[in-house]
Amino acid sequence: MQSVAGGEGIARRLGDIVLRNHGLPTVGATVQEAVVRFLMMEHVAEAHFRVRSRWFISHDGVLFAKAGLAIERQACSVFDFLVRYHLGEQP
Repeated sequence: MQSVAGGEGIARRLGDIVLRNHGLPTVGATVQEAVVRFLMMEHVAEAHFRVRSRWFISHDGVLFAKAGLAIERQACSVFDFLVRYHLGEQP
């Protein structure tokens, strides 16, 4: 089990790290928000690997995309949908 000090160290450096063999560190105000953010980042990363163009997104483009993706109030709805979907329930 990790120590509290270890977790605090990760939290302080969160913007600067990707944990090897552990995926992207993700946080949120709730567990649901953290899960939804992680899944969004995973899908974006996968899309970047599939694209062969070397064009980069402008800073304004990143801010625009973030505004559309990082809507905290939708996290619970998305999380609930994912739970129902993976349990085989009808949406």
